[in-house]
Amino acid sequence: LNKKVAWLAAAILSVEFLWLQYCRLGTPDVPMIFLVLLAIWSLLKAELYHQNRFFYSLIAGLSFGLGFLVRSFMIFLPIVALLPYLIWENRRHKHLSNPMLYLGFVLGLIPTFSWIWLSWQRYGNDSLAELFKFVFRLGSNERGGNGIIFYFWNLPALAFPWFFLSLLGLVLTIRRPIGRYQLILVGFPLVLFAELSLFSTRLPHYSLSLYPFIALLASVGLNWLGNIFNRWGGEEKH
Repeated sequence: LNKKVAWLAAAILSVEFLWLQYCRLGTPDVPMIFLVLLAIWSLLKAELYHQNRFFYSLIAGLSFGLGFLVRSFMIFLPIVALLPYLIWENRRHKHLSNPMLYLGFVLGLIPTFSWIWLSWQRYGNDSLAELFKFVFRLGSNERGGNGIIFYFWNLPALAFPWFFLSLLGLVLTIRRPIGRYQLILVGFPLVLFAELSLFSTRLPHYSLSLYPFIALLASVGLNWLGNIFNRWGGEEKH
C-alpha cells in the first residue's frame, strides 16, 4: 500500500472506539497485537531486504514467542491466521525454511518456560493444571449468550463507521489483489474472523486483533472514494 493509504489507516485506527478504549487500559491485548504486527512487519522486511532476512526472521519468531508470555494460548490464533501466507507463499519468501524464525520463537518462549518452571517448583502440578484449565474454559463456555454470529454485529457496532468502509476496501482488494501481500491484507483478517467466530468464548476485546486490518481496508476504501470525488471535481471544473 502507498504512504497515503498508510497514513489514513493509522488515523482511522486511532479513532476506532474499542481500540481507543483498550489503549487506555492496563490489559495484555494491545501489547500482544503490537507483537503480532511487529512479527508481520519483520516478515515483510525479510522479503524486501534479503541480505538481512536472518535478523528480521529472528525478530518475527521472538515476537511470536513473547506473545505466549503476554497472552498465553491466544497468540496461536494470529499465528494460524498467518499460515496461508507462510505456507502458500513459502516458495517465494522461504520463511518456513529459515532456521532463525524457529530460533527466535524458542528464545521468546524462554521467559514463559522459566515462569512455568518456577511456578511448578512452588505450587507443583496445580500451576500447569490451571494453565490448561483456562484454555479449556475458554474453548467450551459461551458467555452472555454470544453465539456464532456475535462478531457479525459487534464489529460493525464498535468499529462504526469504519467497518463498512473496510467492507468496501475488502471488495476492492479482492477485485484488484495487492500482489504478494494479498494473504496478509485479506487472508489474515478473514481467517482470524472465522477462528474467533468458531471459538466458544466470544467477547468484544477478543476481536481487537482485527482492528488494525479493519483500518487498513477502510483506508483502501476511503482512498478509492477520495479518488472518485477528485475525478468528478476535476471534470466539473473543466
